[in-house]
Amino acid sequence: EAASVMRALRSLDRAEVAVLMCDATEGIMEQDARLLGLCSDRRRAVVVGLNKMDLIPAADRRRVREQATVALHFAGWTPIVGVSAVTGAGVRQLLRAVGDAAAEFHRRVPTAALNRFFAQVLERQPPPTSGGRAPRIYYLTQAEVAPPVFVAVASSPAHVPDSYRRFVQNQIREAFGFRSVPVTVRFRQRRGHEAAP
Repeated sequence: EAASVMRALRSLDRAEVAVLMCDATEGIMEQDARLLGLCSDRRRAVVVGLNKMDLIPAADRRRVREQATVALHFAGWTPIVGVSAVTGAGVRQLLRAVGDAAAEFHRRVPTAALNRFFAQVLERQPPPTSGGRAPRIYYLTQAEVAPPVFVAVASSPAHVPDSYRRFVQNQIREAFGFRSVPVTVRFRQRRGHEAAP
């Protein structure tokens, strides 16, 4: 098991998109979840393939997918595609999902589009007051692709709670179609407006 994890890690270092192939008849195993966690930690695009779906009765396939989604809840953004290596069913959809994931990995969102979107987010749900301060977020920009990294410039980044940081990540993911790749948002202090100690 340790050797297989080491091989997976070496492969991940060379990959942009990882396909995590799981056995639908056994369900998501602990090792599967661990490997998906490694993909997420290394910020790789991921597609989960549920193989041997041809062995699952049609009436049970939805339940099997739902169980997989629950087991992989910590990376709920990951697409799950049912496939059969024997019949070829679902393989085309899996390859399409891999292509989509590769495109998302390299996707760049123009700053103007980001800030039009983010102005609406802030109007709908501004950051909560934390530690007696109400952080102000001035603008959002994409700093990197492959994988996508965004920077939110704020008045008091340390006072933006984790729950709001996750909210911003999820809003970016939903608005710009990052469905297969971890999205990182870093909150930074506005230059010339360092917070008082």
